[in-house]
Amino acid sequence: MSILLIEEITVAGIEQEIRLQQNASVREIRLNLLKWGTPTGKFIIEIYQDAELIDSITTPFSTLNAEIADDYGYGFFRFVVNLPFKKTNPYSIYSIKLSASTFDSSNFYAWTKNWETDLDNLYGSGVVDGRTDEDSLKPYFFEIAQYK
Repeated sequence: MSILLIEEITVAGIEQEIRLQQNASVREIRLNLLKWGTPTGKFIIEIYQDAELIDSITTPFSTLNAEIADDYGYGFFRFVVNLPFKKTNPYSIYSIKLSASTFDSSNFYAWTKNWETDLDNLYGSGVVDGRTDEDSLKPYFFEIAQYK
């Protein structure tokens, strides 16, 4: 038996911080999402650099619903972007925020958690750059594809 850990995508939204230590020409973002029921309204992705909005994507949930015919399912959804992520010293802080134009607790999308990533095993516990490892522990599940 598997347990899928999720957080519903609501009107208020949920956000994942990304710290980049190199320049990257990002061409797509793949989000691991769970579909529950038949959500309606619009799905909104906002990408921030140092708290400033640099790009946004809005798509109807009906477009996402077409990818999973059943009332329940999960997997990667691909969103094409064209963003030059630039590293500043010592790193750049980007974030991905997902939100919905409407929310219904019986029909929604959720962002899955990546519980395979345990940064505590890599870095131990404690404070690094003014943050504890718990700030990044168990992030949302996504992939970023860059153009080389």
